[in-house]
Amino acid sequence: MDKIDDKFEDLTSSDIQCVLGRLHMFLWPGSKWQQPDLKQLFGGDKTQIKRIYPKALLYLHPDKHAGASAEQKYWTQQIFKIVQ
Repeated sequence: MDKIDDKFEDLTSSDIQCVLGRLHMFLWPGSKWQQPDLKQLFGGDKTQIKRIYPKALLYLHPDKHAGASAEQKYWTQQIFKIVQ
C-alpha cells in the first residue's frame, strides 16, 4: 500500500487543473472516466473547469463504486478526498 500513498502525494501537490488533467493516471484500467482535453483544462476558460470538476466529484464519490474491488474503492476514496 506504500506505493499507492506515494502516488497520492504527487497528486496532492498540484492545483485542480493538474489534478483533473492527471486523474486518468490514478484510476484503474477500464474505469469509465472520460479524460478531459488538456485545452479544456489549460485553455484559459474557467467555465470548462467549472463543468469538469463536478463531473469528477460525481464519478469519484464512494457511493458510486459499490461493486468495485477493495483496492478500487480505496483509490477512489483517496482521490475523492484530494479532489474535494
